[in-house]
Amino acid sequence: MTPKGQLTEPLSPERTAPMPRRTLFGHDGTADAIPFRELKSALDGLRQTGYQIDRLAVDHWRLTLPGRVIQIHLHSPAQLCHFARFRARDYAGDPSLADLDRTSTA
Repeated sequence: MTPKGQLTEPLSPERTAPMPRRTLFGHDGTADAIPFRELKSALDGLRQTGYQIDRLAVDHWRLTLPGRVIQIHLHSPAQLCHFARFRARDYAGDPSLADLDRTSTA
């Protein structure tokens, strides 16, 4: 008989190892620290592209585009910089996203 709270068999490494958290953008948020000037540049570029940026917590930003339903939540400076560099313009100018916005509000 095993003492209360003790496992009868050890967990396999697959069950005990933490799963890496991947995001929509394929970034796990564990990158090195982002310099402030790079973060500021990313935020400025997003604003110039038309995004409204709300900082909800220390490492949580919500991006929206005026007149659009889509909201993008980013949870680290690295994610924000990655999105600004590689995805922001696609989301801002993609007509298929605008179609999705119209259909989701109807």
